[in-house]
Amino acid sequence: MCVNNTDGNFHNQKIENVADLIKYIKKLTNISIFANSNSGVIDNCSLKLNAQINANGRSFVSAFANKNTGNIQNCEVVKDSLINVKDANVGVIAITNDIDGKIKNCVNNASVLQTSSLNVLSPSVGGIALANYG
Repeated sequence: MCVNNTDGNFHNQKIENVADLIKYIKKLTNISIFANSNSGVIDNCSLKLNAQINANGRSFVSAFANKNTGNIQNCEVVKDSLINVKDANVGVIAITNDIDGKIKNCVNNASVLQTSSLNVLSPSVGGIALANYG
């Protein structure tokens, strides 16, 4: 949402009151607030959101990065945040933390609600990362 790909840095960013982030997703498959792909540093950032997402079954939702090959550190999804998704996979901090990626001292305080109306889909949730290889 902020950038598609970063090999730069986000420091001390605070995003508040992201309400009704994305109502309906028909073609997008990867949604992230900070970066779709991170190979830089996301440090000391916080996020408060109310995300109501009705996806298409092939979507992935995260707060900081969908794919992390860099560093995400000292970051937080703050208390009273809500991620409410239908037919999507969720990794609150990152969807995939690759072998070169590091996620350190991050906290997820969000409530995550997930449902699926698709018989062929059993979506997954990761409180920090959906898949961790780092």
